[in-house]
Amino acid sequence: MSHSSSRRAFLYRTLAASSLPWVAGLKVAKGSTFQRAEPDLIVRSSRPLDAETPVEVFEQFLTPNRLFFIRSHFGPPAVGLNPWTLEVEGLVEKPITLSLDDLKWLER
Repeated sequence: MSHSSSRRAFLYRTLAASSLPWVAGLKVAKGSTFQRAEPDLIVRSSRPLDAETPVEVFEQFLTPNRLFFIRSHFGPPAVGLNPWTLEVEGLVEKPITLSLDDLKWLER
């Protein structure tokens, strides 16, 4: 093993040479690290959200969190921003309450 190679890269090359089926999805990334090339969830319905794990992920022993299925029976709650306010109080000279419209008019 050369001095410029990392232990992780050496391990990857060793595992790749062993031709294990789960190693096929691994790739060497920048900086001598490796990661699995993974697909995205398959979205069957966007409202309510119904997304499933791609079949090719089932060859792995563990399912990554980002590829775990999502089942929703209801859509996200409808939230109105008009009744919300921001109250600035405490150690200030003059307490103030601002609405969302007030905040939009302020400088960034």
